[in-house]
Amino acid sequence: SDPSNVSRAARMRIAARRSILIVDSYVPLHDRDAGSSRIKLLIDGFCAAGYRVIFFPDNLLPTQPYTTDLQQNGVEVVYVVAGNDRTWRDHFIDALADADVVWISRPDLCRKYLPIVRNNSVLPVLYDTIDLHHLRLRRQAEHDRYIDEATCAAVERQEIACAHAAD
Repeated sequence: SDPSNVSRAARMRIAARRSILIVDSYVPLHDRDAGSSRIKLLIDGFCAAGYRVIFFPDNLLPTQPYTTDLQQNGVEVVYVVAGNDRTWRDHFIDALADADVVWISRPDLCRKYLPIVRNNSVLPVLYDTIDLHHLRLRRQAEHDRYIDEATCAAVERQEIACAHAAD
């Protein structure tokens, strides 16, 4: 019962759990939009399954009270503290070093983060489409009576490329 062993024991307990690094645009505002509610439920499920969850918001903001809510449920949220001059890439590579698997949401984030994962690790990457953006764009274009097929096709190609590049 040596008190100096407490932090060592805590690190060993955390290290024994599988870790998932989740990348999304911002901390889930679970009571404001369906996508945030969905990712919050997934995070809760990973926690219940015994995973150590590291959440990496692309905007690196600790939006409150949502960040504290996640932290109180055992989720590590990566965000920038005032006065810290490290880049978003530095923060991401640090988080990557603690992960066993990476979950990246949205095609734009997949294009941004997947190359960094591939260049700095051999971790498996799960690509979460959230929805099929190109279909949503096409439906919106039909509803608005404006169809920009070139944009829809470009988004579709990007989404397919992300799916192929992921594991």
